[in-house]
Amino acid sequence: MAASRQSTMLVVGSGITGCITASMLSRAGAKVTVWDKAGGVGGRMTTHRHPNDPSSHVDMGAQYITAYSRDEYDGAFQRLKKDTFADLASNGILSPLVGTIEGEAGSTRESGDAHYVSRDGLNSVAKHYLRSAGIAPHTHRTLTQVDSRDDKALCFTTSGEPNEAP
Repeated sequence: MAASRQSTMLVVGSGITGCITASMLSRAGAKVTVWDKAGGVGGRMTTHRHPNDPSSHVDMGAQYITAYSRDEYDGAFQRLKKDTFADLASNGILSPLVGTIEGEAGSTRESGDAHYVSRDGLNSVAKHYLRSAGIAPHTHRTLTQVDSRDDKALCFTTSGEPNEAP
């Protein structure tokens, strides 16, 4: 029997979608590399920390995540969503928001909707997915062009030097 070749993937962007995608690809058996142009993980869920006190931080994008209770999705999606929030809560990544959100009065929030926050900043959600998949992101890598030579993908960054796609 011939040995199967492991797929290699490059995920560009380490926001929440890129990190979840990288984690899913890795769990499916692919060798995954993550590049991001920023200096850290999180994308629009970026968390800035005080240089002298890492426990002091501010979320620069999203400050909370809402788990909507609407059942407009099929049962499989609802179970996946419930399992995802349960996993993040059991790993200490998310906890229920206790309190009110200014301006929420009169919103379309339903009684079963729940808001979640993270004591370590919301970028910890994105970091959790990379860490659980054993993926170390490469930051300060801005993809500018993808080219094909000799059946290989070459990825160019702002340095202009080609990198063979992982």
